[in-house]
Formats: sequence, C-alpha cells, structure tokens
Amino acid sequence: GRQNKREQTRRVEKTRKAGAREREGIDNKQKETTGRRRKTEQMAGEIRTKITQERVDKREVGENKVKGRKREYKKMNGRKKQWKQEEKNARNKDEKHDKRQNNVKEAWGGRTGKKGTDIEKEVKEGKKKRDNNKSSREKSKQERERQQKGRAREIGKDRQQEKEENGTEARNRKKSIWAVRSKRESHREKREKNNTRGTERKQEIVKKDKKEGAKQSEYRNAETAKDEKAARKGKKAVSQKTTSERTDNGKEEMMEKRKTE
Repeated sequence: GRQNKREQTRRVEKTRKAGAREREGIDNKQKETTGRRRKTEQMAGEIRTKITQERVDKREVGENKVKGRKREYKKMNGRKKQWKQEEKNARNKDEKHDKRQNNVKEAWGGRTGKKGTDIEKEVKEGKKKRDNNKSSREKSKQERERQQKGRAREIGKDRQQEKEENGTEARNRKKSIWAVRSKRESHREKREKNNTRGTERKQEIVKKDKKEGAKQSEYRNAETAKDEKAARKGKKAVSQKTTSERTDNGKEEMMEKRKTE
C-alpha cells in the first residue's frame, strides 16, 4: 500500500509541475535547455561523487596504513618493555649474586665472568693492594700539604709586611668600611623619612579630630549617608534610633510643618 501511495504522490507532483510550466507559458526551447542543464548537472554530480569516493578510498587506505603503523609501534613498545624488564631482572639477579659474593660489584666495579672462589681471592688481594696504595697516597698527600702550608705561611708573612709598608691594605680597609657605613646611613635616613611622613599624616588627622570634636567622632560612627546627615544636625543617627523614636519624630515633624503652613 505504501509503495502505491508513493507512486501516486509522485505522479501528482509531476502533473502539478507540468501544469505550472504551461501556466507560466514556458516554450519548448526552454524546456530543452532545462533538460540539458539537468543532464550536465547530473554528470557533474556523478563526477563529484566519483572524486569524493576516490578520496574516501584513499583516506581509508591511509588510515589502514596508519593503523598498521600504530600496530607496529605497539608491538615495538611491547618489545621494548620486555627488554627493559629482562635487563632489570638480569641486573637484580647479578646484584643478588654479587651481594652473596662478598660485595664483588663494589670491589670490581662491575660484573666478572669468574667463579666465586677465584673472585673472593682476587678481591682480598685487590683490597690489600688498594689499602697499601691508599695509605702511601695519604702519607704523600699529608707531606705535600705540610710543605705547602709552611711555604704559604712564609709567603703570607712577606706579603703582609709589604702591604703594611705600602699602606695599600690599610687604605682598602678604610675604603670598604666607609662604603658600608655610607650605605647604612642612607638606608637609615630613608627609613626615618618614611616614618616621619606617616606620623605627620597621623598628627594632622588627630588635629582635625580635636578641632571638629564630638561632631567628628559622630561622623566616624556614622554608617550610612543618612546617619552622617543626622550627625551633622547633631541628632541621633538613623540606625541608632528605635522604631518608636523614628515614628514619633516623623509625627512631630509633620505637625511642625502643618503649624508653619
């Protein structure tokens, strides 16, 4: 039933369009041109769809390529992880082995392909050698240092004497002290100036307060513009009045106004 209905509507639509054309007085020539135009449009559409399809195909191919690449990367990363883990395991194994073998790693600075007993023997010998070398090195170092200190002391004495004679050191010392002092003084002056500026302002405010007196303090207590107004008139601030006071005052004011009128 639905199929028939669709067919029917299509037919109706067709006849409607034809009727419209006739009513508007479209000649056959124009009809032909419209037909041709429709044909060209159709062809263009087909070409367009073809191109887009090609693009889609290409993209799909590309995506598949990318997917493949991603898969490869994943595999690679998996392998890398595996290798890392294997390396770690090997290292742990070696470390455990080394710890068992009298801290071989520390002694030999790495792994060796020898058996435990040989290594132990070598380690002991090596340690002895190293200790001997160390002690001799230390001795020579201490000796060198002692000699250097002595030499330095002599050189220092000579230099000190020279400086005292020439007066360069004294002059330098004076200079440095003066520089430090001048800086300190300038800082102190700055500080004092700032402090005084603050105190002066405070004093001014205090003076003003004293001059204004109670009025000023009322200003300070006032919260709203209304309160300030009230304070200026020397009345109670609006916010401080009770409700009854407010209403009473209002009544009184009204009465006064009427009287004056």
